[in-house]
Parts: sequence; C-alpha cells; structure tokens
Amino acid sequence: MQLVGILIIGTQLSFYFMTVLSNPGFPKRSLQDKNANLEKGNNLQQCKKCKFYYEIGDGTTHCYECQVCITGIFCFYFFLFSFLGYDHHCPWTTKCIGKNNLCYFYVFIISTSFMFCYLILSISLIDNN
Repeated sequence: MQLVGILIIGTQLSFYFMTVLSNPGFPKRSLQDKNANLEKGNNLQQCKKCKFYYEIGDGTTHCYECQVCITGIFCFYFFLFSFLGYDHHCPWTTKCIGKNNLCYFYVFIISTSFMFCYLILSISLIDNN
C-alpha cells in the first residue's frame, strides 16, 4: 500500500514540475518582423495589450495575469472544431496553461485526485484497525 502512495506522489510531483517548467506556447519570435511576414503572405494581427504579432486564426489569446500571448492549436474532436490553446492562468503553478503544457497539467490534476482518494482510503483503513 505504501508503494502505491509513493508512485502517486512521484507522478504528481514530476508532472507538476513538467507543467511549471514547460513553455505554455508563446507565439513565434519570427513573426515579429511584420514587413517580412507581409511579403510572405502571412496574415498577421497585433495584440492590443502586449503589441505582439501573431497569425490570424491560430487561437492566440492574451493572458492578463502574465501579460503575454499564448498560442493555440486547431484540432478536431467529438465532431466539433475547437482551439486547444490558452486554457487558464493557474494560481498553483503561477503559470499559464496552454497547448504545450496542457497534457502535463491534466495528468497532474488526475494524479492529485488519485492522491486524495488514496489518502481517504488509507485513513479509513487505519480507523478500522
């Protein structure tokens, strides 16, 4: 039973640090030369808050906590079109959750739920003895 708890804590901590240390999905720096991109035919839009250029239609959203733009990715799931990009600004990681760290964040949340269930089960087994 202790081995299960150690595995859950190890998974939880490793995915927490992977979420915190990974890039959430910042726009490409190569887009900042507007004249060169317009010559290539890229349709660019400028963020009104941080003045960063990004491609129109890539799901970029501005985070008002970090004051940065986070890019999205267009995907197809459950017969609906959706952008997976900026999800939210997480106060526990003090970081934006975006397309590059979203999977790590979900595994962290699931492992935290498993840890909660493990603690409840462990406490109930201790009380029964």
